[in-house]
Amino acid sequence: MGLFHRPRAQQPPAATGTAPGVLGSGLHILMPAPLAQAAVDLEAAMATLRPRQYPELPRLVPAGWTWVGEDASRPDGVWCGGDGANAPIIVSLRSVHAETDVGLYPLGDGDERLSAPGVTALAGFLRGSAARRVAPAGTIALGPPPIPADLLEEMLRAARRPPTAANVDAVGRMFVTQVKLKASQFVQNSAGHDRAMAYLDRWALLRGDHLEVARGVLADLCGWDATVIPYVQDIPLRMRAIMLHAVDRPGTFWVEVK
Repeated sequence: MGLFHRPRAQQPPAATGTAPGVLGSGLHILMPAPLAQAAVDLEAAMATLRPRQYPELPRLVPAGWTWVGEDASRPDGVWCGGDGANAPIIVSLRSVHAETDVGLYPLGDGDERLSAPGVTALAGFLRGSAARRVAPAGTIALGPPPIPADLLEEMLRAARRPPTAANVDAVGRMFVTQVKLKASQFVQNSAGHDRAMAYLDRWALLRGDHLEVARGVLADLCGWDATVIPYVQDIPLRMRAIMLHAVDRPGTFWVEVK
């Protein structure tokens, strides 16, 4: 589950302009390295800003996104990371011949935020960077985070368990439970306990396979309040990391997974 998982671009949220979900301007840095090496350098740079919370949680996670800028500037992928204060920074990567255009998009509006300490520190660690430019606002629209189709099977392989139907079902049920609980925390923090319980009841009615249900929960959460969209991008891989962190602990759901 590394930096090179490239999610399918999603439909943009209803908001436009500088509204939540649509990013402001970005600082773009041209690195004299192919995309693969630029990705390695970027991951190393992110490591200087904050410690890894879980061994299985990347510092950059694939974001749900839609490109609404000019086709010629469309990135190869968009990811979400965090600065030293854990504020989201959206990162785009685009191959330009043997070089890579790296875009850094902190939250908010106005070009002055491109000089914020987190952005400046991250940009400073991108070795050999050359030309810099400011990309206009309104070129990237964030949406619900992607969930890879093989997430459950991949999680079982990482946990050294066979991907049998029973195991996939056990892991899938726990994954959905974790996603629902995490999503309900966002609702509770903003709208209170009763509203969070109402959403949990609503999500209990969702039907489909485990990943379809999880996608429905996250889409509903992002539709409820678009301001949470940048903050929920790591939910799928965070829940995966938390579950894998418990794989060797006695008394967890992993005892069902043989």
